[in-house]
Amino acid sequence: MAGKGGKGGAGQDITVNNQGSITTKGKQSSAIYALSAGGAAGDGGSSTGVIVSLGGRGGESGNGGKVSITNTGRLNTSGDESHVILAQSIGGSHGRLNTNNNYELGSGGQLDGNDSNAASVEINNTGLVSAQGNAVGSMAQSIGGGGGNGGGAFGFVSLGGGAGSSGNAGQVKVDNSGTIVTSGQVASSALVLQSIGGGGGYGGKASGAASGIPMVTIGGKGGNGGNANEITL
Repeated sequence: MAGKGGKGGAGQDITVNNQGSITTKGKQSSAIYALSAGGAAGDGGSSTGVIVSLGGRGGESGNGGKVSITNTGRLNTSGDESHVILAQSIGGSHGRLNTNNNYELGSGGQLDGNDSNAASVEINNTGLVSAQGNAVGSMAQSIGGGGGNGGGAFGFVSLGGGAGSSGNAGQVKVDNSGTIVTSGQVASSALVLQSIGGGGGYGGKASGAASGIPMVTIGGKGGNGGNANEITL
């Protein structure tokens, strides 16, 4: 029997308060970028045996923390993909399960059931926000972690592993009474708000050991997708 994958750590809450002026000029150079992301879970181990082989359990992934940004200052970016204010909470992804091979009974590993949820994201802006490149003025995202794939199995009797459920997204809120200016040609919205549930994992594939011999192969169950949450502007 293979070993279990390790547990991913949780992201911590982040609070940012800015009253000054910030200017950046490079590509992918946000003026304020706050990210709380849960750690990814470790992969479950694979196993090989003549009679029985059991894949290890995938580890639990971590939740993303709350993110809050308040800006009263003057922010300016000039590079492409340099979103002026970027706030993200992202749940960690589940570990992957490896395929298990044997000659009699094979069982793909299972994923631990804890979801990898994202938390709430909030941006409050009363200042001046300016994006001169192809970039967004203010972006807030809460994204649930993806469910890992169940392990495959190979043998005369093979049972594919079940996939993990994905995480839910948190609430997203933006309160803007300031000025936002964007001048890019593409992907240059003033505001982008997203609450996105994580995608469920694939169930493990089961396959037979030899052709022309009676076998039992049962694929694993796929994981559930996560829920989105409220958006307030």
